[in-house]
Formats: sequence, structure tokens, C-alpha cells
Amino acid sequence: MKRLITFAAAMIFSLGAHAATPSTESLEKLLAVTHVEKLLDAVRPQVQATTKLMMDQALQGTTVSPQEQKILDDFRAKAAAITDEEMSMDKMKPMYIRIYSASLTQEDVDGLIAFYESPTGQVVINKMPLIMQAIMGELPKLMAPMSKKMQQAGKEMQEQLEALKRKKAQ
Repeated sequence: MKRLITFAAAMIFSLGAHAATPSTESLEKLLAVTHVEKLLDAVRPQVQATTKLMMDQALQGTTVSPQEQKILDDFRAKAAAITDEEMSMDKMKPMYIRIYSASLTQEDVDGLIAFYESPTGQVVINKMPLIMQAIMGELPKLMAPMSKKMQQAGKEMQEQLEALKRKKAQ
């Protein structure tokens, strides 16, 4: 009986050890080994390019004066500075630590570190930006039909609302 209690206690303690919250140090190592800061450095220009694209689309067909262009350019520069500041590793690191800590156990983190330090893990790390860039390059082709369908659905909704409004007015 004593052996059974000892065994049960050992099992309970070992389960607790496997579900341990990862240490901040190990999470920081995971962030370092996965080159998260480099990923952020690569994402910021994409966010800035998206901002520029959205502005260009909003202004499509509009002629702007040199003074207006200066204001738009100043805004883009400010938006880029804000993006650089808000998406810096210093600002993002606490979020990563919090989310990883809530999502992963120490055992998970240890396994991920071991994987990403391996040659195969390094291949994933080094090729993932290229893969993501290719995916991002393909997205506009996929998004264009969806955008047209959404515009059509919006147009239909607007027509239905106008018809309802006319019906109420009668």
C-alpha cells in the first residue's frame, strides 16, 4: 500500500513537472533561436507597403496638389516611424512571452529550442521568410476575386436597403 501511495505521488509530481510554465529565460532563448526579431524587421516594411497601397487606392483617380502630396508624404513617414516603434522587439517581446507562456509548457519550449537549433530547424527558420514572401506575393491573386465578390455583395446589400427605405416611404 505504501508503494502504491508513493507511486501515485510520484506520478502526480511528474505530471506537474511536465506541465510547468516555461521560464522567461527559455522563452527568450526560443525567441532568439527562431530569429523573431529578424521576422519583425521583415514584416515592418510589408506593413508600410500595405499602408502606402491603401492610401494610393483611396486616392485613385484623384489629382493632388504639391502641398497635399507633401502632407501625404509626411503622413507616410510618420506612419512608418510609428510602425517601426510599435513593432519593435522591445515592444513586442512582452506579448510574445505572455502568449508563449500561456500556450506552451516548459517541455514544449525545450523541444522547440532543440528542434530550431538542429540543422532541419535552421532550414525552417532560414527558408520561412522566403516562403512567407511567396505566399504574400500570391495573396493578391487570391484576394482579387474575393474582393470583387465582397463588392458585389455590398452593392446588393445597399440596393436592398434602398429598396426597403423606398418601401417604407410609400
